[in-house]
Amino acid sequence: PYLHRNISLKTRKEEWLAGKLGIRRAPTKESVLGRLRSLKLAAATPGQARPLYEFLDRTRADVREIFENESLILCPDPEPRWITPSQSFWEDESTIFGSTRGYLRKHYPALREFFSRIRVVANAGPTDYAKALLEVAAAGLTEEATRTRVHRICKRLADRLEEGGDWQNEDEWQRSEEHTSEL
Repeated sequence: PYLHRNISLKTRKEEWLAGKLGIRRAPTKESVLGRLRSLKLAAATPGQARPLYEFLDRTRADVREIFENESLILCPDPEPRWITPSQSFWEDESTIFGSTRGYLRKHYPALREFFSRIRVVANAGPTDYAKALLEVAAAGLTEEATRTRVHRICKRLADRLEEGGDWQNEDEWQRSEEHTSEL
């Protein structure tokens, strides 16, 4: 635990007691991560998680691997859930991915740099769209909503491929290229 910034220790005895009780004068990376973990057990809101993310952003704490391994991003839409950076996008891509991903900009607009540092990508890339097509194919559904989704995915995939960029250097594309050459 740590003392709220509005509470001060005025005497040496108070400081000694706080030290014996394990009370810190300021939060640490470990205490903030512990608080995020405890929020996962409760019905948390972005308002509770935001100051913790802001602290980690302000201190530029190295938490990328921890966030990827522990699902410490609170995404409240469509129902509150905890996700990893690889399960989220900064921009809303729900017309393609629905509730299978989290979209953060709406809930944490001032924290773009923090989420970028922990590897939340701004938008879906070609690999994401290709995986979405595979998911649709695996489901084997043929209703109108599925056809509309496939059309949207193909349109976005074509647009992203035309943009160019460094997507050809992504690990997924390299592995599939190696696999294709083996055939």
